[in-house]
Amino acid sequence: MTILSIVVPIFNGAQHLQPFMASVEPYLATGDVELILINDGSTDITGTLLDAAATHRAVRVLHLANGGQGRAKNTGALTATGDYLWFVDVDDVFEEQDAEALLEVLRRGNHEVVLTGYRRIDVETLKELDRYTPSLFAGTDGRSQLDRLESAGHSAWNKIISSDLFHAPGMSFLEGVIHEDMAVVPLWISRASSVYFDPCIRYRYGVRVSSSINGNFTRGGDLLVALNHLVEHGSSDPVRVGRSISKEVFFYTLPRWCDGISKGSVPLNEYRRYHAKLMSLVRELPSSFRDRRVQGFSALSRGYMSLVERGFWFLPYAVFQLRRVLVELRSKRAST
Repeated sequence: MTILSIVVPIFNGAQHLQPFMASVEPYLATGDVELILINDGSTDITGTLLDAAATHRAVRVLHLANGGQGRAKNTGALTATGDYLWFVDVDDVFEEQDAEALLEVLRRGNHEVVLTGYRRIDVETLKELDRYTPSLFAGTDGRSQLDRLESAGHSAWNKIISSDLFHAPGMSFLEGVIHEDMAVVPLWISRASSVYFDPCIRYRYGVRVSSSINGNFTRGGDLLVALNHLVEHGSSDPVRVGRSISKEVFFYTLPRWCDGISKGSVPLNEYRRYHAKLMSLVRELPSSFRDRRVQGFSALSRGYMSLVERGFWFLPYAVFQLRRVLVELRSKRAST
């Protein structure tokens, strides 16, 4: 019986396969986990290496024409036989933790979403940037804790979702956009009848400047598509979903684009046009998605968002710089 299907979209990932496969082996050794590797039109030797990996009884390989991560993940999910799905990246690795303990939680089937702990590291320096440890709420349903959605993050790689929930309308990944996680992960958490906080750090995410999210400023329209999807399918829980939208726009996307200006990756006039588009979307949100006081934002955060919305387009750069200082301070504390 397959309890968990680990789904991995891969494009030109040959250099990462060996460490990834070594890290996932403890899960495969349980006999209750399958690994689905999707070759998303790679042009290097990824396809050949994947075919060699498919000799493992728990590994399946799919070869697709290049269509992006959303399409690859959805295709893998359609072929998966597990009760739960875990979507991860081949250029990351699993931490050494007790795989059997996690599977025991999944076997009970009491939770539609499981949040696991993770570490983020700088792949160039190997320094830990930060970590998320759900141990404070370990084993609890955690619904009351999810008012602060940003603590769970909007990425799929530390979320394990039941197959039934993933295949519900609006819950699968958007295809053809680079914000496929942002479009659905808040909906997973919002729709889940029960959420389990796994107390272990199970995943190590490598921060790469050249990744599609951190380095691609040419597809800003993709985020608009993702946010509109959240509005369309998140009306049953506008407080949590609205908070996710605000966090993404004001505290992640705009600061990241401001950093692009400082590095010469984004022309100032292009940033200002994108800022105007995002503010237009924010102003057109239904009122139930816009109540930042109800969403739990502090007075300082509400004031910042109000100023940015009114045209103070340069303020997100200050947020980015502050976040950078805080990350450096945490890194120094961790190394002492």
